Amino acid sequence: MAQGYSRKSGNPSGQKKPVQQSSSLGPFLAGLVIGGLGVQFGPMLLEKNPDSSIKQSITTAAEGAKAPSLTFTFDDVFKTSEVIISKDELVVDKKAAPDEDSNYLLQIGSFRSKSDAESLRGQVTLLNLSANIETFVNNSGEQWHRVLVGPFANSSKKASAQARLAENRINSLLIQRKIQR
Repeated sequence: MAQGYSRKSGNPSGQKKPVQQSSSLGPFLAGLVIGGLGVQFGPMLLEKNPDSSIKQSITTAAEGAKAPSLTFTFDDVFKTSEVIISKDELVVDKKAAPDEDSNYLLQIGSFRSKSDAESLRGQVTLLNLSANIETFVNNSGEQWHRVLVGPFANSSKKASAQARLAENRINSLLIQRKIQR
């Protein structure tokens, strides 16, 4: 038997029914009420109250344990002791007294390539600091180029230059050289 496979719509007029939008006011109000109740009664439900018997047993255990008494003798030992340094062991700090026949420089880099040294010298020159390049040959015969800032007449100018270099993330090494006359 032959069947008809034509589609028939459930709506005899052939038009779709408009979808009714349900109001979301009810779920909103329900969430608001549940949230308010949670804020009001939540802390009481989450509060942990251990039994008073547990508190009491912890307190008695803590009272029963005695901490050992500590005595420190550090002050007593060093008040009565004396350290004697012989003249042979006494070393004079050379940095404490500035040398009149020397000046100070800051080494900010050492490069194999002269172009790298020139690049760093240019950066430092833009910081309004005087920089020089010194070329030398090391023990293995390689030629290196040092970038030096200075010389400085006093320690305040040296400290100012070190601070300016540090602000620009340039490390420096203090070098003391004797003045050649």
